[in-house]
Order: sequence, then structure tokens, then C-alpha cells
Amino acid sequence: MRVCVRSAPHDDRNWTLTDADMDMLNADDRAVAAMSGMADALVGYVVTGWAIDETSPLDAASVDIFVDGEKVGAASCDQVRQDLATLGYPRHGGGFSFPIPGRFMDGDGHVLRIAFHDGTPMMFHSRSGEQLPEVRFRSERAVEIDGFVDGIVGSGICGWVVRRNNETGHSTGGVQIQVRCNGAAIGQFIADHVRQDVGQAKKCSPRVGFDFQIPAEFRTGRTFSFSLWALPEDVELRQSPIRINYPSTDATSKLYALKDVVDELCSRAWSVQREIMRMLPTGGTVTGGYDAWARRYYADLTRRTATLPPAHGTPLVSIVMPTYKPDLRDFIAAIASVSKQTYANWELLIVDDASRSRTLTSCIQDHARQDRRIRLIRQTRNSGISTATNAALQAAQGEFVAFFDHDDLLVDVAIETMVRAALSTGARILYSDEDKIDETGVYSEPNLKPDWNYRFLLCQNYICHLLMVERALLQQVGPLRTAHDGAQDHDLLLRLSETCPADRILHVSELLYHWRKSATSTASSGDAKPYAIKAGLTAVTDHLRRRGFETAEVTSIGARTMYSIEWNGRQTPSVCIIIPFKDQAGITRRCLEEVLAHTDYPNWRIVLVDNGSESVEAKRLCRDYHAHPLVTIRHVHEKFNYSRLNNIAAKENPADFFVFLNNDVFLRQGNWLRILLDEALADPRVAIVGAKLLYPDRMVQHAGIVLGVGGIADHTFRGIPDGDPGYVARAWCAQQYSAVTAACMLCRAQAFREVGGFDEVELAVAFNDVDLCLRVGASGWRVIWTPDLVAEHHESLSRGTDMAPEKAGRFFHENQLMQQRHGEVLRRDPFYNPIFSRLDGIFRDLGEIGSGS
Repeated sequence: MRVCVRSAPHDDRNWTLTDADMDMLNADDRAVAAMSGMADALVGYVVTGWAIDETSPLDAASVDIFVDGEKVGAASCDQVRQDLATLGYPRHGGGFSFPIPGRFMDGDGHVLRIAFHDGTPMMFHSRSGEQLPEVRFRSERAVEIDGFVDGIVGSGICGWVVRRNNETGHSTGGVQIQVRCNGAAIGQFIADHVRQDVGQAKKCSPRVGFDFQIPAEFRTGRTFSFSLWALPEDVELRQSPIRINYPSTDATSKLYALKDVVDELCSRAWSVQREIMRMLPTGGTVTGGYDAWARRYYADLTRRTATLPPAHGTPLVSIVMPTYKPDLRDFIAAIASVSKQTYANWELLIVDDASRSRTLTSCIQDHARQDRRIRLIRQTRNSGISTATNAALQAAQGEFVAFFDHDDLLVDVAIETMVRAALSTGARILYSDEDKIDETGVYSEPNLKPDWNYRFLLCQNYICHLLMVERALLQQVGPLRTAHDGAQDHDLLLRLSETCPADRILHVSELLYHWRKSATSTASSGDAKPYAIKAGLTAVTDHLRRRGFETAEVTSIGARTMYSIEWNGRQTPSVCIIIPFKDQAGITRRCLEEVLAHTDYPNWRIVLVDNGSESVEAKRLCRDYHAHPLVTIRHVHEKFNYSRLNNIAAKENPADFFVFLNNDVFLRQGNWLRILLDEALADPRVAIVGAKLLYPDRMVQHAGIVLGVGGIADHTFRGIPDGDPGYVARAWCAQQYSAVTAACMLCRAQAFREVGGFDEVELAVAFNDVDLCLRVGASGWRVIWTPDLVAEHHESLSRGTDMAPEKAGRFFHENQLMQQRHGEVLRRDPFYNPIFSRLDGIFRDLGEIGSGS
């Protein structure tokens, strides 16, 4: 505690005898006064000085101390003062020190005076040389209260308070608070709830928070003013008082009755909506009936394109076709599909990579004579697909380049559709959807792609065909690399992604390309050649090295040209794992024990949020882990509100990342937290990372979330066996999604705070995780799902199903709120192709032709 003397400046050291002091001790002065001495300045709580009784210099003198005219004590002058010995006194004593009583450490001004035993005032020696009979000082308070009322949450007043001891510099919680209403005390409590944020800021125990539940008798339709005071100091907290106006009892009863009516209507409306959705026809499925659906789709696509107004330009498009010993029938069909394009300003550059076939050469020359837009480039020796493609790129003159295999087919409006998209958006890289066509002309296996998904591209070249790129950009990144033959297009796309901004990469969500499926083709067998797998591994590894990930390890998934990345991160940001629960002691204990036993990471802690548990087992669980160094128990005695429970814990326990974990999720991978963190740390704009969750029978429960299906959102690949690759192997690949479930979700604290956390007002139970992900995404952050972390989830074991009759009204409200808040993205999830149906059948059912899909 510092004490500041106002009467004269001074420093914080003891004074020694000066020449003036020596003069004071001359013979004449001794004759005048029997007592000699001088007071030093105040240092902290203590006043010091010296005094000698000239009549008895061998005995210790004493002086009286007065504060505000009140004698507060006497000081014996028996402390050693080496400076007195230099004057010839026979003893080294004479010094004194006296602590000012704590009751004067109250923040007010006071007057200090010291007197010899005969009442003569002792002079204070100031630094300026003045001698003063008294000094004025203003002290800090011995104890200070610092507290804040955050506001009203639900039916409670929340905030925090700490008590600081200015003598020791320590701050503590556990302050007693009195609540007064209109001046009258209505309750008292101890502020000891955990507030990690306050504990860190004040450098004290985090048990400094409070949540005072307002008594029911004050919820009567009148306005009340509540003030909060720390006792025994009787200090009012900051932001107090707070005014609250509750509806009257009669009005509340009417509102509850009206809510029951609305809930009943909502329940009926929901049932009718589900029945209508069940009766609506679907356009087809990916696995069956696709050919008939596709024929209707392609006819409709041609009609739709023909009705469009003229494009705002006709840039030349160079279509490059490396060729080596193709099936002549398929090759001629491929050229014909180019010739039939509705867009006319193209050139087809066919590079014969030393096929040494007179028939093939003659065929190409015939087509070139018939159409001057077709050019033949002949290689003298076979050098592979990269070299052949590079030869075409060197000869290309177009503003854009489209890549085309020698036996595939373009849809008649393919180039026109791509050019229109490029001109209207300014995109520099464009890719479309594709399907396969067999030898009998049957369409199958549509590859309906997401919008630009860099994380998915690291796992596999999901872009494939049709790819169209601005030629200037291709020249900037350089030619295809022969060392990556077999994955040369994957390597090219990764290099393009390093140069081209994501907002200039466009997915054209139309089926524009047919990949030829023959008895001997890779398209038919699906088998990956070993050299192609190795080339892909090299391409992804090289790309990661260029990005600075020197220690990342890339491995093939299932002996295919798909890849898993172990990032091997070294950073150790702090993580707070939040697990809400109510009763369910057995399953909560199991969840907790799994985390404690299987977390190979150095910087984490757990917050168990007890939502008013009543069972003996739950209370025993809390007692068992109350003193655990990695576990904090937070009690919240309120109606279940999943969003609020997590928000409270996140606010009170600052960390770099949060993990929101259901108490019915079980983690058994020791590196589970490292997996989630590395995905976030690999990209500074990744805010949320989700895991792959399985039912106890090892069927998939969650592998990402798609929007708009069946209303708001649904889990992908629900019900497929663990190990099933899913649609185009998306169940095997880490990728960006619009949302993941908060049953097991890592969230960057910065992003969580930026968007205001979970919506605890409108989305107390359902869709709060989807809503959080969408608000985070709208703020420029990314959401990633990874299959590398697999956990078991007993879905909704803790709170039951949302579709129980008593919950239907609430669920309907939350459903409608999501439609109003996120309607646009719900209708067009960028990571779920719009050609798929929104009624049901994720990655299976296709939309109706002409329905806007």
C-alpha cells in the first residue's frame, strides 16, 4: 500500500543526519532542549525518524504519534541508527518506526503529527529543506471492492466481484453480496461461481462470479430497481442498480395459454409439412434411374441455354486434346462433340503424342481440312500426357483454355455455358459437373461437385472435367510437370490455387462433360494405377512444402488417388473442453474418463456444466471431480438451454480454442485433439472443425452437414457403414462444409467471440450449431470436417428427440427462425450441389427437371 504525503515532496528512502542535524546537536541547542530528533518522510504505511533524550542518552527515548489529533500510539526510539554513532553518542540506537493503523487507510486525507514526551512537536525534514511540524497524507484503501453487474440473463442477475487487499496486493473472491430492491434487502449470497475471464484479468481465483435468481414475488408486472452491494464494506457494484419490468401474473398466464395454442398449431403444421414432403416425387437417384433423368436434364439444359440473351463477348477458347492411340470410334465422337458446340469461337488443338498410326493421322487431317478451327500438332516421340498437353498450350491462342481427353464427350452447350459464366463473374478458373457414358450411350455416375473446396482438393482432384482456365494464368504458373504424370492435372490445380484468389475460382453447377466408360478404362474399373497414386502423393506433398508445411505427411487412402494429411503441428494453444450435462451421471462420467484417459496434448482443461442435476449419482460425480486439476464444475440452475450453457462456460473460461462436446460422445484416439487443432492451425481462416461420429453399431451418424435438405439441414452419410467411402468418396475426405455438429466441435475462440457465441435467445435447443457455423462462415471464416477423428455418439441420449409432441412447437419456431435468418444459403449450400433434391436422400435423390435445380 502506498501513502502519499501531500505537504512536501519526498523520496522512498530513510533519511540520515545532515549538516543541519549536526548543528541541532551543538552545545547551545542541548541546553535549550532535553530532546533532540527529526522525523523522516512516510514510506508505505510506516513513519520513521530518530529521537534522543539528552538528559539520559543511554536510555531509549519515546515519541507520541497523532493522526487527525488523535493519539494512536507511542514509538520507542531503540532502533539502530549508525549515523548517530558518528556524533559520538555511546549507543547506536535512537531510531524509531511506527506503522499507521489500518483504519486510516480509507482513501481519505489525514494529518500526521509526532511529539516528544513533553508535547513539543517533532519536525519533519522535507527534501526541500523545510522543517514542518506536521504532514498531510492521503492513503489508498486497505481493502477495495471491484465488481460489475453484467445484466439480466433469463430470470437472473449476473456479474462478478473481487476483494483486493492493498496491503498484500492480493485479490480474492467469495465476496458476500446483498441485493436490495428499492432500498430494502431481499437476499444475500456468496459470489463464488467460476469466471475464468475475470480470474485471468484480475490474477486471482476464478471463483468470483454470481447469478442471482430474482424471487418470483417480484415478477408481478411492476418495475423494480435492484441494487447489489458488497458486504461488509457496503460498496455498490458498478452498473448497479438495474431496472426490471416483468409482465403481471394475469398477463403471464394469458401468454402461456397463447403459447400452448401456438405450439399446437406449430405441431400440426409441422406434421402436414412432413406429409407433403413425403408425397412429393423425386426426380431420380444417383444409383438408379439416372439415365432417364439425365436425358430429360440435357434436353432442358439445351432449351434453357437457347433462351438466354446473347453473351457480352465471344473470347476465343482453346480446347487442348492430348492424344495417344485412342479408340478411333470414341475419338471421332469426341471431335464431333466439339464441332457441335453452340459456341462458335473455339479452336481444337489435337496433339498426337507419337501414336504412329496412319489411320489416326489421316482422321485428324480430314477433320482439320473440314474445319479450320481444328489443328494437328505431331510429336516425334512419345513423351507422356504432360509434354503433349504443354505442346498444345504453347500453340494455344485463346483467352481461355479448356482441357479435354481424347475419348470423352462435351455436352453441346458446354463451352457456351462456361464462357457465359466467365464473362458474368470474372472467374479465371472454372469447372463443371460431369458424368460417365458407356459404350451403349447410357449415362451413369454423375459427379455433382461442391463449389470451390480447397481442403477437399488436397484429398482428391474432385474438379477433373470440365476445366477451363484463363491462358494468362496458365502461363503465370508454368507448364504441366512431367514428374507428376498420372496426377498432372491435380498438381496443376494445386499450383493454380497458390496464385489465383478463391473468389476467382468458379464452380459451374451444370453437367457439361461425359467421361468415357469402356471395358478397359479407369472410369469403368475405378482402379488407380500405382504410378498415379505415387504422382498424386508427390503433387500434394510438394504443394504443402511450398506452403511451409515441412513436416506434413501425406498417405494414400484405400490405395486410391485420394490422400490423408497428418499435419504434425507443433503449436500448443490453450483449449477448453465444455461438456454440459444434467443427471446422466453414468454416461457423463464415461465421457469424462475417456477424455482424461485419451488426450495426448499438453494445454487443455475441462469445464463440466451441471444444468441443475438432482440425482445422487450426479452430485457424487461433481464431488469426485471437484478438486481435479484439469476439471472445473460449473453449476447452472436454469431451464435447459444448450446455447446458454456453452456460452456461460466459454465466457468464464478463456482459451484459444473451445471444444464443445456432448456428454454422450466417447473419444478413444489419443491424438484426437491434435487432429482437430492441426486442421484449424493449418489455415488461419479455419474457425470450426468437426469430427466423424458413429452410432454404437459403427454406422455413421455424422460426416458433415448439408443445408436445406428436409427443411433446414441434415447430417451427411447418416446410416452408411464405417469404412464406406460414400458418394465420390466424400466420407473418406477432409473437406469444407457449411456446418458441422457441435456434438464434437472445435471452435476458434476469436471467431466464437466475434459472432457472439451460440444464440441463447432464439435457438436454445435445435439448430444452434448450424446457426453458429453459418454466422461464422458469413464473417469470412471456414468450417472443416475431418474423417481422421472418429468418435462414438449416442445421439440425443441426454435430452431425447426434438420431434416429441411436447417439443414440436419450439422446434417449429426454431425451424422458421432459421429460414428467415439463413434462407438464401439454406437454398444454395455451396458445398452441396444444387442438382441434388432438397426433399430428402442426401447425395442420392436428384431434383425435378425444370424445378430450378
